[in-house]
Amino acid sequence: MNSHVPPAPPSRYGDLDELEKIFATSLPELATQMAGLFGKRTPRLRKKDVLRQEAKLHNFLLAARPYLLGLRALAGQSDRDQCVYSLLEGLLREQLRAGGKKIPSKKDSFEFLLRSAERVVISPRQRWAKSAPYSASKQAMYELAVYVHERLNPLAVEELMGAWARSKDARKLIQFGVQWGTVTRQFRFASPKRLTIRLANQLAEEYRTSSSFLEQRLRLFVFLDHIACGGKKSWTDWEKTSLFKLLKEAEASPRLNWIPPLLERHVRNALAHGQPEINLDAQECRFHDREVTVAWKMPEFFEKTRTLTLAARALFEFESILSLVQVRFLVGRLWGGLAAAATVSP
Repeated sequence: MNSHVPPAPPSRYGDLDELEKIFATSLPELATQMAGLFGKRTPRLRKKDVLRQEAKLHNFLLAARPYLLGLRALAGQSDRDQCVYSLLEGLLREQLRAGGKKIPSKKDSFEFLLRSAERVVISPRQRWAKSAPYSASKQAMYELAVYVHERLNPLAVEELMGAWARSKDARKLIQFGVQWGTVTRQFRFASPKRLTIRLANQLAEEYRTSSSFLEQRLRLFVFLDHIACGGKKSWTDWEKTSLFKLLKEAEASPRLNWIPPLLERHVRNALAHGQPEINLDAQECRFHDREVTVAWKMPEFFEKTRTLTLAARALFEFESILSLVQVRFLVGRLWGGLAAAATVSP
């Protein structure tokens, strides 16, 4: 997920370090002048007095910096683009601080936001997180998020996600997240040696749970992809769409055609209405849909279920990936615009 990574942040504009040094050097002379105005002797400034005054000066200049930048930009005395970016960067810094995130004065707040978004999507240090189904699903979701942001305004994306957030699917996602850790303790992680009734029931429950979650996520993905391609169907329209039609939409999309192979629809339908038929002698399970019967040997049943579960686990991270892409696009435009302006400026 390293595509569309923004360039390095710009150097801090309107840095007050030099101004602070000038003021600090001038403090003794200023003290003498002020004492002369009032007809008094120059006070002796102890080291702690100097440090106290420097701290007050730092706080004053830090608070006054946005106003100084704005005044200079209005007066045409500074680069307007640089001033605007500095004001935005300062505003974000204060917003993050209000949320409990204190950013070092030397660090760009947009860079801090970007690094924070990148840390959220880092995969956990677990063996399953290195599996192909999990990694491939995360990469595919990232490419979908990039595609959506390339074609839609960020505010439009926020509006689409807001419509989804008010739906039953969003509430179901929260419940899946709360219960997932407990539910997955019953899943099989090691390949079994032989088929038993208990194993068949375990795999059936795992397949049923993971396929249900994948269907919810697929609905959101198809909705976003549809709008990004210029479609007009609202979220409420997609809420009524069957799994069969959702899979057909996904098969036709280059961004979503990786999802249908994860799910055997007839197996999902059969498990939605009961348990599989188990043949211990043949080490085989049969899944009876209305007109189609699917037969899986025990190793195939386990592998397909495990692949589906690993991919489903990755689908929990879509919102974090979407946020990362949004921040990258925002920061890329800001930093790229500054770099372009600096290139064309005389």
